[in-house]
Amino acid sequence: MSTSTAEFARSVVDAFRVLDGFSATQIVRAGPIQVTADVRFRRPNLCALEIQSYRSPLLELEERIANGAEFSEEELTGLSITYDGRVSLLFDPRTSVGIEKPSRFVAEPLPGVQAFAEIGFLDALTHDFLIRDAGEETIDDRPARLLGLKPKHFYRSYLLKTTAFPIRRAVVAFDVDTLFPRRIQFFPAENTLLFSLVGSDPVTILYRQVRLETPDTTAFSASPMAGSRLFRESALAGDELVKVLPFPFSLEPFLQAGFHLLNDSSTLLLDEEGERGYCTLILRSEGEEADPPALTLRVGNYLSRNMSRRKKTLAETGEVVQIGDSVGRVLDRSGQWSRNVSAASARTLTEVSWTHDELFWFLTADGLDEEQLIALATEIAKGQATS
Repeated sequence: MSTSTAEFARSVVDAFRVLDGFSATQIVRAGPIQVTADVRFRRPNLCALEIQSYRSPLLELEERIANGAEFSEEELTGLSITYDGRVSLLFDPRTSVGIEKPSRFVAEPLPGVQAFAEIGFLDALTHDFLIRDAGEETIDDRPARLLGLKPKHFYRSYLLKTTAFPIRRAVVAFDVDTLFPRRIQFFPAENTLLFSLVGSDPVTILYRQVRLETPDTTAFSASPMAGSRLFRESALAGDELVKVLPFPFSLEPFLQAGFHLLNDSSTLLLDEEGERGYCTLILRSEGEEADPPALTLRVGNYLSRNMSRRKKTLAETGEVVQIGDSVGRVLDRSGQWSRNVSAASARTLTEVSWTHDELFWFLTADGLDEEQLIALATEIAKGQATS
C-alpha cells in the first residue's frame, strides 16, 4: 500500500468534506431486513429516494397484529420520497397521491438508525474512531481498501448534549480512486433495538452505481406533480383540530366517557382544498389504574392507506355490530397478540369501525373488552350526531 492507514483515513475525511452530493443505488441488509432504493444526497442535508423493494419483519408484524403500519411493505415499494431540508414529500405514482410531512421522514428501515444516503460519520472519522487496516478487496470490479473502526468512546456526556455510538465495531470498504464508501458493515451495540433484531450478525449497507456529481436541487423538490392530490400533515391541539376539520367532530363524548387527549395533540392530514382529510387521536382514561385503558381514533371523510387496510381486515374477519344508527364491525385483535408475544405481555386489543354520513370511524381500544368498546362507540356515535 502506498499510504499508511492514518494517511488513507485522513484522505477519506478530506474527500468527504469536498463532496457536495452523490447518487447511488443503496442496499440495506440487516438479518431479515432487506431494502433497496435509488438515493440522492446534496449538502447540507437534502435527501431523495425511490424505493425499489422493502422487506421488514417489524413492519410486517405491526401490520399483521394491528394494521398499525402507516405504509405496508407493498405500499412503500415504488414510493418516491424527497426531503428538502424542511419537509418531506411522500409520493405514490400509482395513485398520484402525495403526503407532506414536517421534518425528515424517509421510511428508514433500521430501527433507531439513520441509514438512507447517510455517510456523515466520515466527517469525524479520525476523531471519533480507532482505525486499523482491514485489508483490500475488489467490489464491483473496482479495488477497495478496508478500514476497521471502533468508537474511541461509546458514550460521551457534555454539559448540553450527550453522544452515544450505536455500534460495537465496523468495517468500511472505500473505493481506492474516489474514496467513497462502497460497503459499510457494522455490528450493533447490545443495548440497541437493532441488536435485539439481528443479534451478532452484521448490518451491511452497499452502494452501487455511485455517481459523485452533485444532484440538481430540483431532485429534492417537495412539490407534487401537477394534477396529483396532496395531503399536508400537522399536529394540532384538540380545540384547533375541531376548527379546521372538513367534517363535524366533537371531543365531548370522549371527555364524558372519562378519556382525555394524550399530550393535548392530534395528527391531521388535510388536502389543499380543505375538503377532504383524516386525523388520528390518542386518548387515555383518566382513571387511577396503573395502566389505564387507551383509545386510538382514526376518523375522516377520506380513507388513508392505513384506514383502507383496516376496513378490509374488519370486513373479512370482524363481526357485524350495531353502532347507533349504523352497522359496523368489531374485531378482537388480542388473538394476534397472544400468538406473537409472551403471555405476560398479552393485552386486550379490540377495534370497532362504522361509517356514518360519509365519515369513516375506526376506534381501537387497549384495555377495554368488546362489550365496553361497543357501548363507548355507540355513545360517541350519538354524541357526534348531535354535535
